Amino acid sequence: MKKKVIPLIVTLIFLLTSGLFSQVDLSVQKAVESITIDDIKAELSFLASDYLEGRETASRGLEIAAEYISSLYRIWGLKPAGDKSYQRIGRKRVARDTYYQFVDMIEYTPGDVNYIKVFVKDRDSGAEIVHKFDINTDFSVYFSENSQVKAPVVFAGYGLKKPGLDFNEYEGVNVRGKIIVVFSGIPGGSDTSSVVFKKFKNIYKSYTTYQQIRETYKEEGVLAVLRMNPPLNKFPSPARNWAKNVIFYKPDWYEGDKPLPPSRRFKLVDAPYESDVPIFTISDRLAEVLFKYSGYCPVKAQKKIDSEGVPASIELDNVRVEFKTSVKTKIMRTYNVVGYIEGSDPVLKNELVVIGAHYDHLGKRGGYIWNGADDNASGTVGVMEIAKAFSLMDRKPKRSVLFACWTGEEKGLLGSKFFTEHPFFPIRNIVLNLNMDMIGRNSMDKEENKNRVFCTVSKQAPELKEMVQRNNKGIGLDVRVREANITRGGSDHVPFALKKVPVIYFACGGHKDYHKPSDTVDKINFEKMQKIVRLAFLNAWEIANRESRLKWDESKVKKPEKEVKVKTKLPPPSREPLQRVGDARADQLYARGFEKLPLKQKMLAFYLYLAGLPGRDIFTDQNHKYALKIRDILEGIYTHPDGIDPDVYEKIKIYTHRFWLNCCQYRLGQKDKFVPDCTYEEFLRAAKIAQKNGANFKLNGQTLEERLNILKPYIFDKNFEPSVCSKNPPSGEDILIYSANNFYEGVTLEEVNRWAKAGLEKHPLNSKVIKENGKIVEKVYRAGDPEKGIPPGMYAKELNISIKYLSKALKFAEPEQKEVIKALIKYFKTGDPKDFDDYNIKWVQNDPIVDFILGFIEVYMDARGQKGSFESLVYFKDQDAAKFFQKIAELAPYFEKKAPWLDKYKKTEFKNPPISNNILVIHGAGDAGPGTPAGINLPNAQWIREKYGSKNVMLANVMGGSYKAIPVKPLKEPTDYMKEFYHPEHIEFLKTLDGNVGYTVVTLHEIIGHGSGKVSEKLTGDPADYLGEYYSTLEEARANLMAYWNLYDPVLKELGAVYSDKAADAVYWAIARNTLLTYTRYRGVDTIEEDHQRASFLVQNYLWKKCGAITVERINGKLYAKPVSIEKMREGIGELLAEIMRIKAEGDYEAAKSLVQTYGIYLDKELHKEMLARYDDYRKKQAEKKKEKAPKNPIKHFGISMPVLRPVYNSKGEIIDIKIEYWKDFAREQLYYSSYLWNIY
Repeated sequence: MKKKVIPLIVTLIFLLTSGLFSQVDLSVQKAVESITIDDIKAELSFLASDYLEGRETASRGLEIAAEYISSLYRIWGLKPAGDKSYQRIGRKRVARDTYYQFVDMIEYTPGDVNYIKVFVKDRDSGAEIVHKFDINTDFSVYFSENSQVKAPVVFAGYGLKKPGLDFNEYEGVNVRGKIIVVFSGIPGGSDTSSVVFKKFKNIYKSYTTYQQIRETYKEEGVLAVLRMNPPLNKFPSPARNWAKNVIFYKPDWYEGDKPLPPSRRFKLVDAPYESDVPIFTISDRLAEVLFKYSGYCPVKAQKKIDSEGVPASIELDNVRVEFKTSVKTKIMRTYNVVGYIEGSDPVLKNELVVIGAHYDHLGKRGGYIWNGADDNASGTVGVMEIAKAFSLMDRKPKRSVLFACWTGEEKGLLGSKFFTEHPFFPIRNIVLNLNMDMIGRNSMDKEENKNRVFCTVSKQAPELKEMVQRNNKGIGLDVRVREANITRGGSDHVPFALKKVPVIYFACGGHKDYHKPSDTVDKINFEKMQKIVRLAFLNAWEIANRESRLKWDESKVKKPEKEVKVKTKLPPPSREPLQRVGDARADQLYARGFEKLPLKQKMLAFYLYLAGLPGRDIFTDQNHKYALKIRDILEGIYTHPDGIDPDVYEKIKIYTHRFWLNCCQYRLGQKDKFVPDCTYEEFLRAAKIAQKNGANFKLNGQTLEERLNILKPYIFDKNFEPSVCSKNPPSGEDILIYSANNFYEGVTLEEVNRWAKAGLEKHPLNSKVIKENGKIVEKVYRAGDPEKGIPPGMYAKELNISIKYLSKALKFAEPEQKEVIKALIKYFKTGDPKDFDDYNIKWVQNDPIVDFILGFIEVYMDARGQKGSFESLVYFKDQDAAKFFQKIAELAPYFEKKAPWLDKYKKTEFKNPPISNNILVIHGAGDAGPGTPAGINLPNAQWIREKYGSKNVMLANVMGGSYKAIPVKPLKEPTDYMKEFYHPEHIEFLKTLDGNVGYTVVTLHEIIGHGSGKVSEKLTGDPADYLGEYYSTLEEARANLMAYWNLYDPVLKELGAVYSDKAADAVYWAIARNTLLTYTRYRGVDTIEEDHQRASFLVQNYLWKKCGAITVERINGKLYAKPVSIEKMREGIGELLAEIMRIKAEGDYEAAKSLVQTYGIYLDKELHKEMLARYDDYRKKQAEKKKEKAPKNPIKHFGISMPVLRPVYNSKGEIIDIKIEYWKDFAREQLYYSSYLWNIY
């Protein structure tokens, strides 16, 4: 032992002379000597023992390993760095620190139905033959998600595309929308000494091969991949002699007579499945069927590719494949074991050195245990021994040091990936990741490698290579240091490298026992392992104590000579476009993170979701008295198409999608009516055929023709009831009579206003007003309460369903939220506005993780601005973003003081600052889905806002992108659209733009805008009662202007809400640009009816026509708009904002009417005509450029396809989880809601 200490003193002397330590630090020598072979052997022998059953992720054995590691951390005095654990002591819930970072994963296994069917045509008889194959005998699958596909098949060789090798197996065949069958491996595999094999070997190799190939599959648009054994390849195992119809190879060491069970598969909760495209590994028997009937020989194909190095791809005639995959999932909790030593330097202790290794392995299967002595009990022991060495030091390191044993490495680096997304310290404060993986054996089991270790270091940190080599002088290893730009790989340093954290990675290389049960303790080279751990300690100690961080130099990474498009792995989208049907499109919404919620919160969300579903029917009925009946007819035809003329069916299908997106036969944005593209007679014939096919139209005693005769003008006559809500109808028309919605019947505005002023309107928000026997009466929306003698009203059936599920939700709500739900139940029963106020007061003061909006809320659909449309929104907080939004909310008094209106209209008391959250929508219905807003500020009652505050939510997954401001790259080349419609100076401005404003305009609109200002004491009611049909337009304009006014405030730049003044300028440029572009968005109308759109139009026109802050110029015969100056625009914004605040505060109806009528409603006819003609000409040119026959119709109907929540039951019928599903099929979702609600009614 003494001989081994002498070289260490040499190292310490160097540290002294280099100035790193002020005196010879004998405690370093003591720490190094504490890393002994005896300790290493004892710890490794336990971790790799049969008792731990192979340490499979989320297994009993891994939990034992975690307890063992954490117990030693505790003995050595490491501080816990994990999540808090809670336990109940008496009535108290007590938190305690742990060494466990909780990593929730989803384990997924094949579901109940997984099959492949091959449909082939017999070449002689022409008869179709179907061959069915089952999972785990004839195929296995890398799952994407539940899917069912039937498509033609293309043979695509090895499925490779490599421009550098002039080799593209997709060239000359059309694979988009088809299933491809490919050989596994790479060309030349039948003769590994061939030129072809050597050519491809260096390009497609190691860990990255299949990752690259999977990206190619996605790029080429294939639906699925069937991967087969190359028929000429020689396999080392006797698989083909074992079972022709079994896909699993028999390993040489395996003595069983049945295939080994597949290993368990996991993914992080928010992560996608392992492949964007389903990839099947198929048996020889299945492959034989594919080729037998196509007349194409795979043996000849492989010979051609392997010998000549040229593609042999071909479409397989007479063959179609159908597959169905289903996945069962369950959430499993596992742990990163993390402890740390806090640094001693008051500044440097905020920086972190991370020393890590994965402690999981492959578990046990088929009577075998994969002990994983080298992989990676060796690295785990390395971490533990270094932790012990640090703990024995007489003084602490300057920087903090984290000791981490990662879970889930064998499942795809899951533990380390999770940590880098949820780090103990900010990721930018991590100065080094030192990773050890398989440090106990000799590479390839060769004697010459018994003292050799491979060390990979970040190329961007050039000091690392010299440091490792220098510290090794006192150790004596044969260290092969390689500098690399680490972007991919199979060990836990990679997630750190991708975050630009400098990396040192020690490994000894592969050997014959890799990933076999024979990787056991008796084969470990303990002397070498001791040296590696000691060397790792010295490097970690040096980095933890140096005065400055390692330099990170991107220039050290060789740049490609040519500009290459680099594909960045983006986070999963919060929403993505689904199928477009005609001019209608829905986007799939994702509620990422729902899976992580505790079961109690999931259950709460589930019952709130069910409580909201009836809102779909209520809202549809509120939009038009016949809307539900029209929907029944459409869905009956949609689901029973057999025998209907395909062209007619397609037209009805498009109309149905439009209807679903708007919950009626009117565009809710523009308020105008749309009609089917087929004739009434064609529609009637289609309905009759559907009825014969079994469609249930819910005719209630009428014949189909009688029903359709009634509905005919409501569906087919665009001039009959042309607007669902018209606040400015044609001259001489009454706004209530002219509006087609179902809030009023048989009454005029004058009659209703006179009746309301007499105090007879008792339920302004939740009632329909009709005339019965010559008298105006309210039909109240309520369920009724027999115990209190309150009779049921309109929508009683639907509201009782909501009450049923709200009552179930009570069990899972926290105490304060329970009171909110009880108040809402009471309101739904009574319909009493006072009960609604009580609910709102409780709701606005409650800020739970899972929250909801439910009831008759917004009044935009009522021409009077009184009747509330029913909406349901269930969501949960993005807790990471909550602090950011709350900071902005807390600035409400600051922005109020700086508002440009008179002091008498400014709030002076802020007893209840607004609650502001970034939220993730789980589900929206009624007025909140499919048409879903970007932000919400409630309650609407002004007196509740002023006394109790407001609640603001930004719908993060609806808006997408970053809620904070981020830098942007200056524009290089304008798009054709920009060239056509942007002022040349606007384009030049965009070439200098450096950042954006994130969600800030919406954030300020909701949080600051709606919550600002106070009304005059002269007003005895809500301002909405005084301003009538103009209130909503002005309130939306006021909130917009408040956002625009404050964009330049320096506090927003400090918060990261606005990137720069240029980013704010970009918003002003967009306002100016839209002065003209607004005219391209409306066809067949002369007025704007929707309040938000009116508000934007009002601001644009006021700045242009009243203030002269926007100028419109004609350049080369075309009109363009631009700001006269940013200063003049802001001056005009302040002027208009002050006037609207005065109008609201004083309840000045005539001023409101004048302002909205002058600037917010009417489209200039000549300008409208010119801009539409220009837009149509642009679309025509774009179609010609893309070689399309005609321009596609622009999207006129747009909405959101919501997630669906499903309960998961155990054998006792108890709910054990709530599963969130993304069907990516808007029609299926809508039909499911109709079927579900019909059944529960």
